[in-house]
Amino acid sequence: MKNFFIFLCVSFLSFSSNMQQCFSSDDSNQFKKKVFLNLDRIPLIQEYIVLKKEPVYSEFQRLLSESYDYLDGYNPEFPKQWFVPYYYENPEGHEKKRVVLEYASNRAYALALAFHLTGDLAFAQKARTIILKWITTTKDLSKEEDSKLSFCVHFPLMIFAADLLRPTSVWTNTDEKCFSNYLGVLARPMSTMDKNNNWGNWGSLLSLSIGTYLEHEELYLKTSKRWKQLIGIQIDTDGRLIHEVNRSEGQRGIRYSHYSLLPATIAAMIAWEHGEDFFHYRSPNNRTLHMAFKKIAFWARYPAQFPYYKGPIETLKGIHNVHYFEILSSMWPEVDALELLGIVRPLPIIASDFRLSLTHPKSLNDIIFSQGQK
Repeated sequence: MKNFFIFLCVSFLSFSSNMQQCFSSDDSNQFKKKVFLNLDRIPLIQEYIVLKKEPVYSEFQRLLSESYDYLDGYNPEFPKQWFVPYYYENPEGHEKKRVVLEYASNRAYALALAFHLTGDLAFAQKARTIILKWITTTKDLSKEEDSKLSFCVHFPLMIFAADLLRPTSVWTNTDEKCFSNYLGVLARPMSTMDKNNNWGNWGSLLSLSIGTYLEHEELYLKTSKRWKQLIGIQIDTDGRLIHEVNRSEGQRGIRYSHYSLLPATIAAMIAWEHGEDFFHYRSPNNRTLHMAFKKIAFWARYPAQFPYYKGPIETLKGIHNVHYFEILSSMWPEVDALELLGIVRPLPIIASDFRLSLTHPKSLNDIIFSQGQK
């Protein structure tokens, strides 16, 4: 049945007329400008699906299969208090607490995206149910131990999901008021953008997501300034991320470099969609995102050349967590990055599943970026 529906979806014979009925006539123009996933991308993604272009086609099949499973198979109970212990002190407790929001945000975003690509209102309704259940249940947000970082890592995808529901008939004015209040009062203070390591990148992503969703100019400008400061603070003259390369005596150095650059890249994409070019920013001390990308692409392609780990190369962690290469390799077609993407796709599923190989594959980005900023 699922395979049959996949066939129906990729044909999109009646998609436009069905989809139009799902949007509120009052709000569709108001919310056309999205936080992260601009709706102008949707027809291009659909075209790639019809043509079975990879990696989009396979990623769409994964999305649809998982989204169907979520409709009936995901009915979580959320905690009243959000608290995540330090990973390195209590790894089991950390994972048990953290994954509750990971699953909720990843699945809400997947369902909202599946709705836009198929027109099936059931996906949007389920996404709404997840979002509203979280914001009406989990209101006590601890700022202790890893609670703030884990919130910054996972909650942006819930913001992206709500943002995709805003122009639809599913998302009510009351929903919008409740969610906006949650962002402004409870979520905003959870940002870790004041930190200088990867915590700062994830915090900047959360703050920028909130700022753009709420159209809060002061918060957006403050976060934009901080994102640029981090470029100068984190990147050395050779492109390495000074706070990350020595993690776990280098064993997690590449992994944490990816973990820092992923949110930095997503934030840059948000800024791009709203008319600001973070990608080509150069700090006063002559640091750029391109420098860090070029260096980590080389190490990810040739991990034996990574000088900060003295153990066996096969025990290096997270080498292929290169999802953000889909975006950056369109800005700068570094050979190492392009070759690695070709080798490791389909990319490993990571904790924050932004599904970049579906929504932001390099070939599609080439089209978008060639048209300039929105």
